[in-house]
Amino acid sequence: MTKAEIVERISREVDVQKKDIAFIIDSFFEMVKSSLSEGESMELRGFGTFGFKIRKGRKARNPRSGEAVVVDDRVVIFFKPGKEFKQLARLVPVDRVRTMVEGRKRGPRGQAEPAGE
Repeated sequence: MTKAEIVERISREVDVQKKDIAFIIDSFFEMVKSSLSEGESMELRGFGTFGFKIRKGRKARNPRSGEAVVVDDRVVIFFKPGKEFKQLARLVPVDRVRTMVEGRKRGPRGQAEPAGE
């Protein structure tokens, strides 16, 4: 579901103009981004938590030259779904999710893989 689809659906359900719903959703996203950019995690009860983890540095290899490089520690943002949110996953049939995931598979250059491969 896209942001535009979310705006459309909420607009129909609460009978509020799409531009107002879009403003609220954009404001929410800005609040999440602002909180994270200031180093604060954000907990939304019943939904989940946005927070930080430190990904340890490692030795890697430059794919073009084959040269060994050192990748430093870095901060990554994560989302941990809440208990109620996780329980929703149990209601979705595995075959439906498998079909959705397989439809999104990408080839080595980001192109969709041909069907049947």
